[in-house]
Amino acid sequence: MPTRSRALAPVLALLVVGAGAQAYTSEVIISSGLRQPLAITSVLGDSRLFVVEKGGAIRVMSGGILQATPFLDLSSMVATDGERGLLGLTFDPGFAANGRLESPAFSTTTRRSIWRT
Repeated sequence: MPTRSRALAPVLALLVVGAGAQAYTSEVIISSGLRQPLAITSVLGDSRLFVVEKGGAIRVMSGGILQATPFLDLSSMVATDGERGLLGLTFDPGFAANGRLESPAFSTTTRRSIWRT
């Protein structure tokens, strides 16, 4: 069974607001081994989940298993001090055919950037 990690809470906590004034919160741990995950997304028609780590790695979960090799590693180019880091991930609508994506991040040189592949 995966160990609990407080670093996962921002990404993996699910907030469900029901009818009326009651709010219910439940946390679902989907993986261990992630470092400061900030976002989780997928591509239409693709069963994989892509997890964005603040330090610059985009990790893949396939079949419920975190893959050892990052999908993309920008850690040498991403500044992570303070609130900086790899902040999100957007796939091009034609990703399946062209493999293009973009991600807002703070680079170590310009201190702001949007990475495009």
